[in-house]
Amino acid sequence: MISSAEAFSIFRKWQQESLSVEPLTGSVQDAPTLRPPRGLARVVDVSEPKEIVLLPWGEGARRTSVDLCGASFEYADSRETSEPLSRVWVCFIEARLPSGQKWLFGERNRY
Repeated sequence: MISSAEAFSIFRKWQQESLSVEPLTGSVQDAPTLRPPRGLARVVDVSEPKEIVLLPWGEGARRTSVDLCGASFEYADSRETSEPLSRVWVCFIEARLPSGQKWLFGERNRY
């Protein structure tokens, strides 16, 4: 488990470095068996501790606001999972909302 401040620090890093992020289905514990991504995006706004705003890459893309108010966060480094994952992703953050909804974000490897 990581704190909200740590999670939002990573979200800000993703925003500042214009890194590709993938909203994924699954959980940090399922990292070796993640389902296909929903598509590449980038973090364009971070307003701690409430939300992040994602903008998918490509023409005509629409911003998506993800409300993370009250969420708990889990972090995983892909180097601690399986070899194929570390070629695709750098790390993951899972956000668990009080409603039970989960969001999983993976930082895409630049290579």
